[in-house]
Amino acid sequence: MSIYSNLKELYKDTNDIVNGKNIAWKIIYMLQNISFIIICMICLVDKCKIRTIIPENIEFGISQSVCDFLNKYIVICVIFYFGYLVILTPIIKILYVKLNTEYNKNIIPIWYTIDEIIKILLNIMILIELIQDVILGLNGEYAIQTRNIIIYFYITISVLFTFIVKLYRQNENLSLLISYRYTDYFDSEGKRIAKEDKVIYRNKIYSLYKEEKNWYLVDNNITEKIKLQEAVIDKEGKIKVYFYGMGERI
Repeated sequence: MSIYSNLKELYKDTNDIVNGKNIAWKIIYMLQNISFIIICMICLVDKCKIRTIIPENIEFGISQSVCDFLNKYIVICVIFYFGYLVILTPIIKILYVKLNTEYNKNIIPIWYTIDEIIKILLNIMILIELIQDVILGLNGEYAIQTRNIIIYFYITISVLFTFIVKLYRQNENLSLLISYRYTDYFDSEGKRIAKEDKVIYRNKIYSLYKEEKNWYLVDNNITEKIKLQEAVIDKEGKIKVYFYGMGERI
């Protein structure tokens, strides 16, 4: 996963946020993507000694009070967040079931709102801390901070996990789309036959329709019905797609 890919995804997510689509999760994912890019920058600054090409009279820095706060509490916040995911989340789910069944109280909107706020605040803190690490490197110190290894690990795993999940869902959707759009049969030229296609069979044009589990060829007047399964194995009939109703073949 290249930095270019992250920047491209970041641009797309920013547009989605502006358009009001899944605002909280888009913000969280955007913050994690930026953080992952900055982790790459930290490694680059540390290993390539980029500070040597920056004039000595230029200094980089952010508020010392912010730095002190993050240095003291950021790792604790990340550990607390892991505890929240592992311990508190199951308890909240049990509590939700009890309140919903016994008192007819739906706490899902409140819980999701608090959960999203916590994640946004945590990722903002992590982002500022990572920016601070880059600044340390640019100021001639070690960019990779040992105390923040857990943060580097958390962001990297989160981004990679989200990327893998999105890739899986994309392939799953494609698989479902293929099974929905296409039949299991191919014409005499090896082109897959789709449900909206028109085909030529024994010099006559037919449409397709599905009845229960079987596909059939029917003429315009629906006076003739032929099993597609039988038509594709009829070598003399030379079934061929005449009109690609579903577009490009997959």
